[in-house]
Amino acid sequence: MGNNWTTVEIENESSIQNIHFINSNIGFMLKFEDVAMGIAFGKISKTVDGGKTWKDIYFGMGDEKKIFKTSSQIKFISENIGFLTMPSAGGETSEMYITKDGGNSFNKLEIINSDIYDYYNLPTFEDGVLSIKITQGSDGMVGIIRSIIQKTMVIVGAWKND
Repeated sequence: MGNNWTTVEIENESSIQNIHFINSNIGFMLKFEDVAMGIAFGKISKTVDGGKTWKDIYFGMGDEKKIFKTSSQIKFISENIGFLTMPSAGGETSEMYITKDGGNSFNKLEIINSDIYDYYNLPTFEDGVLSIKITQGSDGMVGIIRSIIQKTMVIVGAWKND
């Protein structure tokens, strides 16, 4: 993937926070319509035709929806499983959300025995192993959580990265 590029115009209704493709056709885009005081109002869109057309699939957290954090990022590891970070404006804390239905809904990812960690980075996925770098924020210790992806996600361990 990435050997050939095609230019596709996207409607300029908002600013693009990030775009992530899982193959040459399927991609996800987080875009913001407005930002204020660490809060972003936006949505997640999906394409199944290489970016020619986009469909809005998720509209954010909160009672009024459309709420993200200004540093939020998304990453999908399959058409169904994806992650959304919700970091604080100062970088001290963040929350991680997971979707198992292609971005139609997100649930907060609760990490067992991670009381000392409070900042979650987007995961990496390599050879069937998902790794999430977790820290104590901008000035703290680093840990790694790894899990094996099969039909469901199972967290199998967390440890410090010295």
